[in-house]
Amino acid sequence: MRMPSPRTAPVRHLTFYKEDVVRLERLLDDLRRDASALGAAFVSDDVRWVARSGDLAPFTREDADAFLAGALTSKAAFVLAQKERESISLIRQPNYGWFVVVYDDRSTAGRVQLYVDLKGGKVAAFLDEIDSRKEAAAALSKEFRDPPAGGPPMPPLAPA
Repeated sequence: MRMPSPRTAPVRHLTFYKEDVVRLERLLDDLRRDASALGAAFVSDDVRWVARSGDLAPFTREDADAFLAGALTSKAAFVLAQKERESISLIRQPNYGWFVVVYDDRSTAGRVQLYVDLKGGKVAAFLDEIDSRKEAAAALSKEFRDPPAGGPPMPPLAPA
């Protein structure tokens, strides 16, 4: 089966609550520690910076945004750049976004990729859980929007 490119894949708009961000930051803390990285962040497909852990310096947010723009316009799943002694990797989390990981000479691109792959399953399950809340909310909204079967129509709302 052919996978859609990031350009043609539908963008999922997820709603993150404070506890979601805290949980995602804990997952990023684990990733950063295991990969011996300086910092890690998660950026959603609609290019919202959702959570981060550690320090992304010397890369600015503008640097990372530029790398993301380049990655989103190609089929690249892994982009690597270097500034001084630090490197930045952007690694795709299918259907949801990108991991941005900054590391120095204490780690390698392969090690970062390995731990993103290992932690990616936990992150994907967590993001699937958030996505399923949206579906449950839509079903609940429909239940309250539609009048009961066989009952009288709902009266119009009175102006306030």
